[in-house]
Amino acid sequence: LFFKSKSGKVVKDFLLMNLPLIGTIQRELITTRFAKAFVILLSSGMNITTCMTNLRKMLGNESLKKRFDDVILQIQRGVKINVALDSLKFFPEVLIDMIAVGERSGNLETVLRSTSNYFDERVEGAITRATTAIEPIMIVLIGLIVGVVIISVFLPIFAIYDSIV
Repeated sequence: LFFKSKSGKVVKDFLLMNLPLIGTIQRELITTRFAKAFVILLSSGMNITTCMTNLRKMLGNESLKKRFDDVILQIQRGVKINVALDSLKFFPEVLIDMIAVGERSGNLETVLRSTSNYFDERVEGAITRATTAIEPIMIVLIGLIVGVVIISVFLPIFAIYDSIV
């Protein structure tokens, strides 16, 4: 019930971001979503401030949304996009650097498109690594469950056999 409230969502999202395996995948997904949505909004002709306001809604993480308001304010004051996003201390350096290159070259849309493809591949890799790490744990857990079921079935049978003999 707590996690359905506004402050509960912030706490839940913060905790999810800091879990070892899930947090990494969560960061990669948010980064990919951000880069892809940024490209789409820019290519539609939106100005940067409107893009950032809409991107804030698409982040999908309440903890990050609160901190993203400061990024929007910085951009409205004239701070470069890469500097404002870097102050967030969330996105990978690769994204920040690529946005800086795109800003300097005037090809932000093109650079973001290739960067979003790069992050797509990183998400796939992170998910593959996570499933590879979880697989042995799942096999052991299933083995333990099967063992408990077998013991719970055969223990009464042995008890009945001992009472007959």
